[in-house]
Amino acid sequence: MFASLGDMLETATLAELYQNSQYAVYLAGMDAAINRALYRLQSVLPKGRVELTSPAVTGSVATFNLGNISDFDGVSELREQTDTQYAAHAYRWEGGTTLVVPLYRPDRRYVLLYRRSVKPIEPMADDDYTLPIPDALAALIPYYVKAELYEEEDPTAARAALEYFDTSLSRYQYEGESDQPQFVCKYSWEEL
Repeated sequence: MFASLGDMLETATLAELYQNSQYAVYLAGMDAAINRALYRLQSVLPKGRVELTSPAVTGSVATFNLGNISDFDGVSELREQTDTQYAAHAYRWEGGTTLVVPLYRPDRRYVLLYRRSVKPIEPMADDDYTLPIPDALAALIPYYVKAELYEEEDPTAARAALEYFDTSLSRYQYEGESDQPQFVCKYSWEEL
């Protein structure tokens, strides 16, 4: 693959590389490898957050249409909030885009935390296309692509790249955003 050819690849020459029989096979496989990397990266994306408004209310049951959330991949948690506190709230999922909230109280705010998805990139995406993920995660994609494309020609380099990808992914998962309340100590024992 690219390992044995020793060329420096640049965006300006990408169209020319598609015409080159040495590179064409590998370039054709890159979009699929990038999409598989994106699928793996979805698991560590920070949760999406949206305040639910304008429900259809019938008695004490509210119905929210979530079809307008473009990166929605599933409900993580529904929170019922007041000015000073929040608590998890029960919900029922219906028909792919409808969230049903029993015991709805109009004096409360309802915040939905949801798993985000990333749409696959299209073949021959524009050169200025920006991935809708944090830069720290986007920087891992080349390692995954290298792992797949070097698999036959340089298995050692492929394994090292995949190991780096997996290790970085798990590290990001633990260092990423947390929705859990955190304890903050404002005083030390000496100050008491």
